[in-house]
Amino acid sequence: MDLFQRYLIFRGIKDFGKPEIVRSFTKVYPTTECGTADGVESKDLEIEYMGLKLKFRMFKPTGLKENEQVPVSVFLHAGGLCVLSPAIKSEHYICQQICKLSKCIVFSVDYRLAPENKWPAMLDDAFAFSKWVIESDHELLEQCNKEKFWLFGISGAGSITTGTMLKLKEEGLEKKVKAMVLVCPWLQVTPEVESRYSEKWTYLTYNNFLDWCQVCLFDKEKDTLLENPLISPLKAETLEFFPPCCLVSADRDPIRDEIYLLKKKLKKDGVPVIYKKFEHSVHGFIGKPFLEQTKLAFDMIEKFLRENDLNETKNKNN
Repeated sequence: MDLFQRYLIFRGIKDFGKPEIVRSFTKVYPTTECGTADGVESKDLEIEYMGLKLKFRMFKPTGLKENEQVPVSVFLHAGGLCVLSPAIKSEHYICQQICKLSKCIVFSVDYRLAPENKWPAMLDDAFAFSKWVIESDHELLEQCNKEKFWLFGISGAGSITTGTMLKLKEEGLEKKVKAMVLVCPWLQVTPEVESRYSEKWTYLTYNNFLDWCQVCLFDKEKDTLLENPLISPLKAETLEFFPPCCLVSADRDPIRDEIYLLKKKLKKDGVPVIYKKFEHSVHGFIGKPFLEQTKLAFDMIEKFLRENDLNETKNKNN
């Protein structure tokens, strides 16, 4: 998403206050117009599972042998659970890079958005898709090594990524997830963290965007629902069953304190976690390929995946 698009989105929030109007400013791109990456192919698809129609964009390494299997990831896109999609250039770029750098199949889920769909619709989609990867024998999964399945959530999808882990735990499937990567995750913490006030002029705080998203998601039940661990993992009694986690944060992000609190809770609960707050960075910086911090963040994720046996590329040191 370029700067002009970003301006239009948040100008739309100011002038109209309706997600459907804001969404109309956000251009979506077919795979052929999102840019290419050597060694990666992508296509838009749809499945039906658990009574849901689930749309997604699939990224796959080219040149796989007929019986070759590689790690598989479910990616949940940014947008406050109210805007954006897998067809935004920034989200497409992130998935391409992960597919290329770690040689894995990536499913970028086009989950339902608020306010047309209130919570937990988007969580239901994320959970259903993850369960499909774990349990289905669909032909699209033939080259997926399900023993190397991991979750990747960014920005507003942070809460439905952690919520998916909690729902998998309810069904005894939590051990099927081998790792989780969260980039600038919004964990639906009420505005009590200091960073929500110190970063007043970022696009997340412009016209109270985060509050606007919560109204779209929860309506009048917001205060009660925000105590639900399925929405905010910081409200969970324990996260000890979470897989190893990689947390990417930014020093100019108004939700950076939420991410730090999650790191503390994961460590307290005995979950292996790596965490880095990138300097001179804003929320969602990893979707901007021209930044040096973006390269460093991908290097961090690639190393994390390699250390957890989820990276099929040749080791750079070999």
